[in-house]
Amino acid sequence: MKQIFRPRNLLFATAILGGGLFSVNAILKSKHNLYEESGNSLLKAFDRKALFEHQATEQLGLPRDSDGQVILHTDRAENMKILENQSPENEFDVIIVGGGSVGASAALDACTRGMRVVVLERNDFASGTSSRATKMAHGGVRYLEKAVMNLDWNELMLVYECLRERKHFFQVAPHLSSPLKLLTPCYSLYDSLRMYIGLTLYDLLSGSEARLGYSGWVSKAASLQLWPSLKKEGLYGCMSYVDGVFNDSRVNISTILTANALGALTLNYMDVVDLIKSDENKKIVGVKVRDRINGKEYSIKGKCVVNATGPFVDQLRKMDDPNCIPIISPSTGTHITLDLDKFTSGIGKKMGVLFPKTSDGRVLYLVPWEGKLIAGTTDTPTTLTERPTPTSTDIEFILSTMRTCLTVPLSTADITSSWTGIRPLVKPVAVAFESTKTLSRDHHIETSSSNLITVAGGKWTSFRKIGEDTIDTVISVRPDLVGLLAKPISRTYYTPLIGASYQWEAIKNIKQSPSANVSDDSWEHLKHFYGDRAPYIVEISEKNGLTQRLSSKYPYIEGEVLYQAKHEMAVKPSDIIAYRLSLMFVDRNESKQVAKRIVEIMGDYHQWNDDMRRTQLEETLSYIDACTK
Repeated sequence: MKQIFRPRNLLFATAILGGGLFSVNAILKSKHNLYEESGNSLLKAFDRKALFEHQATEQLGLPRDSDGQVILHTDRAENMKILENQSPENEFDVIIVGGGSVGASAALDACTRGMRVVVLERNDFASGTSSRATKMAHGGVRYLEKAVMNLDWNELMLVYECLRERKHFFQVAPHLSSPLKLLTPCYSLYDSLRMYIGLTLYDLLSGSEARLGYSGWVSKAASLQLWPSLKKEGLYGCMSYVDGVFNDSRVNISTILTANALGALTLNYMDVVDLIKSDENKKIVGVKVRDRINGKEYSIKGKCVVNATGPFVDQLRKMDDPNCIPIISPSTGTHITLDLDKFTSGIGKKMGVLFPKTSDGRVLYLVPWEGKLIAGTTDTPTTLTERPTPTSTDIEFILSTMRTCLTVPLSTADITSSWTGIRPLVKPVAVAFESTKTLSRDHHIETSSSNLITVAGGKWTSFRKIGEDTIDTVISVRPDLVGLLAKPISRTYYTPLIGASYQWEAIKNIKQSPSANVSDDSWEHLKHFYGDRAPYIVEISEKNGLTQRLSSKYPYIEGEVLYQAKHEMAVKPSDIIAYRLSLMFVDRNESKQVAKRIVEIMGDYHQWNDDMRRTQLEETLSYIDACTK
């Protein structure tokens, strides 16, 4: 018992529960007061219908047609025409380079403040790190342990911020996110008490406003009933707690679409090839870009340029200043996808599992997602590449870790897909090398002498706050913008994404498909992916004879392909398979099987000839092979 109740531990708990939590609550109250002073009376209770009515009076509501559908200008060809028709001297307030979670969030934040915004993404939106997360909207139990053990106030504040931002997911994208109960197996009395204390602190840090549910003890018998595949020998029981799960690429795409509906010009497959600088003071006044689809080049002028290119931020920083010191320490995080039925059944399929310690000092998450089970992750230093591929070593590490924790026999044959993403971890400039798992997951914003604003690092859960901080920095760099803005203070904490209007409250409770040609499970899938736009997708599917399933194994329907090409800026079949449907991350073999039909539907819409269709199919299959195993 002396090992458990060390004086240092008691001092730590007292510090956090006392001064730490009082300080955190004071910060929360002051932040809320700031919003209330700005005129937003909707902070105390999130009412989606009232919010949309409130936004409409402020001219911040999303533009809608007579049927209530959001008006989207999201066919890429249409967006390119807008760019081509711009006067060469027409200046954007902010040019955002990068269309991942950070770039999308910054674009939405800027639009809600009244800025003129253009987003330039080199590949497809969400095609990098932002689609390769663990799919968890979480406060960071592991970061809390690090804060406690190292007396690290910054890590504690990171956990607090993530807990507050976690709530944001469920407010603005309720169709794409949901609470998830996790079991944490305990195999000793020490583990049991350590997890009890840690998760109690986690509950307290959440506070009544951001808490999703309370942690609690689950007996050994109940734990094995929920997850029969847990290793039984030595099991005391499990601590349970509640975090969140979400669809990362769909949230990313929806954020881009929402920014677009509010006036942003959003362009994928646009490569920034140079920065335009003023002859007078060498400040950046624009960018030169190349369209990766047709090879044309354009010059785009802007008051400010934001570098939100994730792990590739150093490339744009080098373009600005060839002598700059790199700030990114890239690390790969690999995940594998398996059949959930192999591990649990019934109510257990709605629960995840967290194993708090792996052989490399990380945690292992088992997360139910899109009807499958995701297991991960690794933390391996790497070099940069646009298409990171999971290594056999990382895959075997995850499998071997699972074998030590579970009784189910596992091999690579059980994996339906695997993928890896590159974390843009920010390293201290003075440190030549540091183990990537010790680097902070907090975000970093810097401004160069030429006014290039670079944002790096951060976690998916905090993406909204990172976008807010980025645009606050834009305003600090260009204070002349303040007088031009409709709303100089961020509005995004209570700005619902596309699909999450007040109509969603009624649509989500419709259990039966509105069409005899669309199955009930496909209808549930459409609601989950598109929110209040689900009825519209059923409508266009019926109108175009596209109500059939793409795959007999999964609920996706053919009409989604047309919708995504027409309204979600999908340019290539891989954009749909990977970042609109997420099928590449669910089942790589099935994604290959549906590729031909997706090419046919996109080919009909874009009027591709036979050679183009063959090329697109070959490139799609090659892309799937390059990104997954």
